[in-house]
Amino acid sequence: MNINIPNKIKVGGLDYDIILKNRIEEDGVSDMGTQYTPIQKMWIDNTYHKQQQEETFLHKIIEAINDSYELNLEHHKICTLSNLLYQVIKQLK
Repeated sequence: MNINIPNKIKVGGLDYDIILKNRIEEDGVSDMGTQYTPIQKMWIDNTYHKQQQEETFLHKIIEAINDSYELNLEHHKICTLSNLLYQVIKQLK
């Protein structure tokens, strides 16, 4: 099962723009993705393998939930949740 990364997604009532781009060439940034709640945007580097883009997308959604609802999850817990959720979703047919 592939995860479709849309141009927009609603998280907790907020509409986020999702921008797929080469982060290093265009922004000089070497991370796989960035999520910024105040302007409701998520950036995902499209030079990574499709699976990594999909997992990063889930990671950014969890970060948006964490920010919006002040869950105060530590980053390593967000990483664990996104990796495990990705693994479970990929098993669904």
